[in-house]
Amino acid sequence: MVIVLPVMMIVILLAIQAALWVEAAEVVQAAASAGSETAAESGGSTASGMAAAQSYLALHGGELIVRPSVHVGTSAGEVVEVRVDASAISIIPFLDLKVSADRSEPVQEFRQSG
Repeated sequence: MVIVLPVMMIVILLAIQAALWVEAAEVVQAAASAGSETAAESGGSTASGMAAAQSYLALHGGELIVRPSVHVGTSAGEVVEVRVDASAISIIPFLDLKVSADRSEPVQEFRQSG
């Protein structure tokens, strides 16, 4: 019994930490998606995509996301690439769990027919 209780507590802590990491990964993925969709839409820009991703992280990340960074670029002016990097909050000391997401979308543009 002396060994069982500490082992159970460690298992519970690890399960909670894993859940926090998964939730942080989902928020980072959604932020990258929001940034790429905003930057790729007709009339969008890399600045608007970066603002959309940062806004999403601020709104939904809260204290779950630590040290977020957003990078938005274009490849030959036809594809928008968004990368979001962060760390998940840690309840276990000295544990740094990184989360990141990459999202690429073609730039949308209006072309007149004829």
